[in-house]
Amino acid sequence: MQDSVDPDLGAEAEKPGIAALLTQLGTDAGDFARAEMRYFRAQASERASIAIPALFMLAASAVLMLAVVVAIMVAVIILIAPLVGQVIAMLIVIAVAALAAFLLYRTGRARMSQVFRKLEG
Repeated sequence: MQDSVDPDLGAEAEKPGIAALLTQLGTDAGDFARAEMRYFRAQASERASIAIPALFMLAASAVLMLAVVVAIMVAVIILIAPLVGQVIAMLIVIAVAALAAFLLYRTGRARMSQVFRKLEG
């Protein structure tokens, strides 16, 4: 008969203790947290590199649209000035633009108040 050695007996002697496992858990958790932070920073950097030029394009578009609105208002003044005079034409265009701005403001404010009411309730 042969003397057989239990293979599990040697493995138990090599298993780390609870303190070593907890230390390793803390190290692994720290490594994981640092890796997640690097991932989120890279993701934010990538999004910023896309968003910043897009924001500049949107701002340039808004400036150009303001120029278009001014040009349209001047053209309308020039078109109706022969009919009612330059001063009256200017006053008509200003009144229509102010009314449109007021209606847009009031509608936008009402919708934003709905949004904040929904957030509160």
